[in-house]
This record gives sequence, structure tokens and C-alpha cells, in this order.
Amino acid sequence: MRGLRNAALLGMAVTAVAAQLSAGTVMGLAAAKPGAGRSKVTIPVYVQLDETTRSDSGVDFNPQSIAFRVKYSPVEAVKSVRVRRAGVLSALEPLFEAAPSASDASSYIGSFSEDTSRIPFSRGERNVVAELEIVLAEGATLDQVSFKLDPEVTLLSSQDGTLSVSPARGSLRLSHEPAVAGEQRVRE
Repeated sequence: MRGLRNAALLGMAVTAVAAQLSAGTVMGLAAAKPGAGRSKVTIPVYVQLDETTRSDSGVDFNPQSIAFRVKYSPVEAVKSVRVRRAGVLSALEPLFEAAPSASDASSYIGSFSEDTSRIPFSRGERNVVAELEIVLAEGATLDQVSFKLDPEVTLLSSQDGTLSVSPARGSLRLSHEPAVAGEQRVRE
């Protein structure tokens, strides 16, 4: 009897955690879009905000700074990855922007003025913020490569950095869809 009660409590706890994770602020990789030839693909990076996005300190805010790193493996299957601002960020003038890369990862860091370049997020929708332009190595196929957002350095914050959400603190959920070309339901 005690085992059944514990199993029921565990089931309720798992259900509660799953419900909590299904809402909230999400940053994710959408399904890849094929490019010219089989070796080129584009993977959109999106942000989806709840009706109210709360920082780790519980304050409502509109993110104005974005940082993420996408790791990929095996590195031998990837010839190059370029990250570029896209979607809701494409027409905005950044205060600061960089797209550093390493042999196994590509990153994006951007900050935008709340006064002159407020990010026009549509709450409750997937808003494309960047795209990964990938060239696969000769003979490699997209299904051989894994692309994952790095939770250690991925975050959204206010322009001055005082308010933020991040996976490391449990306030930003990361989503990784299968890298399969298909219909996109994202706002570009």
C-alpha cells in the first residue's frame, strides 16, 4: 500500500513538473530548412515568451539582450556554421553584437536599446531571433549531426543586464526539435 501511495505521489510530482515546464519562456532550435544543395541548411533559433516573462528575481520584463551558444557534434560532419541575426532582430540596430565560434560551437551575443530598438516580441509565439547557416562536410548528412543549445551560457536579459532568465537557474527552458526540414510555425 505504501509503495502505491509513493508511486502515486511520484506520478503527481512528475505531472506537476511537466506542466510547469510546458509554459514559460523558451529558447529553441526549430527544424532545419534546406538550402541550396544538400550540404547547406539553415536552423532558426527562436524565443517564445509567456504573456508575462518574469526575471529570476520575479520582475516582469521584455528581454533586450540575447546570448546563446550552439554546440554541434561530430565536428567532422560540419564544414562551417555562421550565426546571423534574423526575424524580429533583423531590422534592429544593436548596441553590441558578436558571433564568436569555436571548433565545436557557434555563439551569438546581442544587446538592443529599449528606447530605439525595442525587440518586438509577440508573446505566446515563436519569434525567430537568429539563424544558423550550416555547411555540412562532404558526404555528411544533417541527421548525422547533433545541434544543442548550451545551457551554461544561454540567457535572455534586460538591456542593462539586471533582469534575466537562464536555463542554469531554471527560468528559461531550452527546446531542440529534430533537425528535419518541415513546415515552420515561427514568426520571422
